[in-house]
Amino acid sequence: MDQLETAVTDEGLPPRRLFSGAGHDAQAMNALTDVGMLFLRCKAGVSHNPDEAITAEDAGTGVRVMLRFLRSFKKKNALENESV
Repeated sequence: MDQLETAVTDEGLPPRRLFSGAGHDAQAMNALTDVGMLFLRCKAGVSHNPDEAITAEDAGTGVRVMLRFLRSFKKKNALENESV
């Protein structure tokens, strides 16, 4: 989550952390690894509904954030070794 937050900040956006009850694939992956999610704004706040929609601008921002995250991703044990 810290690395994802850094990618958001590096894109010039204010990071917002929130607890989500959204299960998605995160519930299955949680047994294997830490999980973080990047949420995009939905038109009128409607989510998980046929009326759900995002703007092309927000989609582009999401892609840029994820590219930043992937390009700078460090494995957890590598992060722990950096602080030594």
